[in-house]
Amino acid sequence: SGVKKMPMPGKEKKIKLQEGNLGHSEIWSLEPEGRFWILTYSTMDGKKEKSFESEAEAKAWIKQNLEK
Repeated sequence: SGVKKMPMPGKEKKIKLQEGNLGHSEIWSLEPEGRFWILTYSTMDGKKEKSFESEAEAKAWIKQNLEK
């Protein structure tokens, strides 16, 4: 799935995922952490994080809230 991990020493680990439906300013990342999926996304108010119990649940939320 188009996920690229780019670890940089001393910097927070970031995964940027951009898909066709996303607006030019929308950047979000989704990664598994334990049994949860952590979504990190940018808003006008800054970076936010949300956790989900499944990848499908996370993708449904992304489709509704981030892919406008």
